[in-house]
Amino acid sequence: MNRREDIIKKLITVCLVLALLFSGNVSLALEGVFCHVNAESVFVFNGNNAADYNGQNIIEFDVQTLDLTDEQVKLLMDNCSVANLEQAIFKRAVTVIGKNVFQNCYALKKVDFSQAVNLKIIEDHAFKGCISLDESVYRPSVTAITAQDTVWLPSGLSYFGEACFEDTRFSSYQISANNNSFTAEGGVLYNKSKNCIIAFPPAKESFTIPETVSEIYRYAFEGSMISTIRIPKTVSIIGKNAFKNSLLKNVTFDSDASVSIGAGAFYQDWQDPDKKPQYVGPQYTKWGGIAQVYVSESTYKKSSTYFAAGDETACFTPFVPKEESEYSYPLGCDVFVVPEVTVSGVPQTWASSANLNCYWDNTSYYTIRALYLDGNREITFDEGTNASNSIEVKEKGEYTLTIQYENKTGTMATAFMKVVLNLIDSGAPSEVTYTMVDDVCYLHSYDTESGIDQIKYTVNNSDIANYNDGFTLEPGDNVVRAWAIDNVGNANAVKEYVIHIAGQQRSISLNKTAKQLTKGKSFQLSVSFQPDNFIDKTISYSSSDMSIATVSSDGVVTGKQVGYAVITATANGGYTAKCAVVVTKNPSVKKKVSLYKAGTYKLRINNLRSDYDVTYSSDDKSVCKVNSNGKITGVGLGECTIITKVDTGVRVYRLETVVTVGKPVVKITTKPGSIKVGSSYTFKAYRRGISSNVQWSTSNKSVATINKTTGKVIAQKRGTTTITAKAGKYKCTYKLKVK
Repeated sequence: MNRREDIIKKLITVCLVLALLFSGNVSLALEGVFCHVNAESVFVFNGNNAADYNGQNIIEFDVQTLDLTDEQVKLLMDNCSVANLEQAIFKRAVTVIGKNVFQNCYALKKVDFSQAVNLKIIEDHAFKGCISLDESVYRPSVTAITAQDTVWLPSGLSYFGEACFEDTRFSSYQISANNNSFTAEGGVLYNKSKNCIIAFPPAKESFTIPETVSEIYRYAFEGSMISTIRIPKTVSIIGKNAFKNSLLKNVTFDSDASVSIGAGAFYQDWQDPDKKPQYVGPQYTKWGGIAQVYVSESTYKKSSTYFAAGDETACFTPFVPKEESEYSYPLGCDVFVVPEVTVSGVPQTWASSANLNCYWDNTSYYTIRALYLDGNREITFDEGTNASNSIEVKEKGEYTLTIQYENKTGTMATAFMKVVLNLIDSGAPSEVTYTMVDDVCYLHSYDTESGIDQIKYTVNNSDIANYNDGFTLEPGDNVVRAWAIDNVGNANAVKEYVIHIAGQQRSISLNKTAKQLTKGKSFQLSVSFQPDNFIDKTISYSSSDMSIATVSSDGVVTGKQVGYAVITATANGGYTAKCAVVVTKNPSVKKKVSLYKAGTYKLRINNLRSDYDVTYSSDDKSVCKVNSNGKITGVGLGECTIITKVDTGVRVYRLETVVTVGKPVVKITTKPGSIKVGSSYTFKAYRRGISSNVQWSTSNKSVATINKTTGKVIAQKRGTTTITAKAGKYKCTYKLKVK
């Protein structure tokens, strides 16, 4: 576009605005051209004024905690949740969005987190059922950006609750790479180490679970539009309600996966197409549920109490055959429990041959119809029993056992397992006992097999550890799995034990979770114990970066240099609590400034960060004024104070600059006294607060002449003349003698 076209376009825009203004459409003109929101359409909720709400569709939440247990918050949300609220703006004061606060706000279209730099917690179901919500506003640095179909979570978020955005239209989660608790990849929210899926966007339709993932967090995929999923062998935990009421049709577990499945993990409520709710989310549809699922016997046993349940306490929706279904098609999951056949007779030390026997449990889950070793050695047995006859194997090595079986609905399937002829006795370890010291459990295992080198175990799916290491056990039932390792590295089958610990859930907390301080300053951390019946209340402290902030043995934190560090308090038993520490330098400005009328000066703020908010004001605008960028302009003679406010999000600094505005002046700086006839001299002068250049003149050209721009004087004859320096309307004179 050339300059002429640009000018024409601007003129058209101005005319349009003027037309709208004169026609009475003031708010339309302002919104259309300047993108401002009419203040009358915004309600600012400060935590105490819910009763003043009068139906605005945009609400600015300027309160620390939004929690429905607060009567003011509940009153506000009861009034606006369904019909009015279209945009929620969260101010700097907001640190917590509580459970269910915005649930079923059907009109809500946009959430604005661009100012919510202190938001730490979004609790369970906070925005669940907001079926129009598909737009977020965030601030990557200092610029607010609108994101469609993507919810950008606040960079300081430390807790993300269960199914926070279920039934919304978001297909991607994003969060700053600097966040200490979470990371996002491919639109999916993970914990920081990326081994646990925290939340799957509700409108995303496809996904492959990375093999780095070991846990799928509870409610992670609830209500999502995903239709197919493969559970890799690395996943050991699927939390309760993880895939509940998603659009899953197909679930595949890796054949050697060993997964603990929580209640309701894959449960789907049957939806009657004639009884849809008034507000229908994008994921709501009629579905037949997951068709076939293959799970290992160990996985099935871990969750077997849920399979027969007729409600959402079941892991999978119970299977309903076509002939029994009211919808004329089968419902629920046709579950195939893959048999776990144990083989006895495997020698610890190989001689020349072995007589193998196979054992299984066919009372509840399946019926074995045929067994083959390496596909051609048929193993005979009487159907209805749970043991085979003996089969002689003459060579050690690795074999494949093929198992043909029938699930409880009468469908045939095939499973495979490896048989290695060189393992220790599958009965080891014979027993596991434990002792408790405070909250720490020590396991003890023994066995009489001479070939056992060590015994290992996991506790509640923890990492593998040696049997003499202690573990902190949580109140309730703790699952211990133990196995033996022989002196050549072979392992036997895992045995499972349950250890029950009485008492309440234990934790510790700090008096501060975040703190900003300056270099050299300190503050005290203190620890609270929940419950307060810890026997050993010893606490150790550590800093993630000692060059930024140090911490003493008694919890005194000292800022060392500008930067960010995390202080961790650790109690006996491994309980931890954290405090984020930001070390800064105090912002400062020049304390005194001298100006002349109409002169300017740009204030510079030392130690200013990009995420600070800055405002300027003058206590006497008749003397000087200041704009939003800190530019000071002298208006009239006198003295005033410029006040600079720097809001760091933790505290507000008030900085003062005294400005003196003086009268513009011209002054001759060189004074020769006298000069001789025929000689020359160049005068100098300075000007302050005047834009015009200095012009020189003489009152008696017969005594001395002067160049009006350079100030050079040439003496002509004896006498006296007046030299004048003038800039604008201001001037200065000097009497010169010529000898």
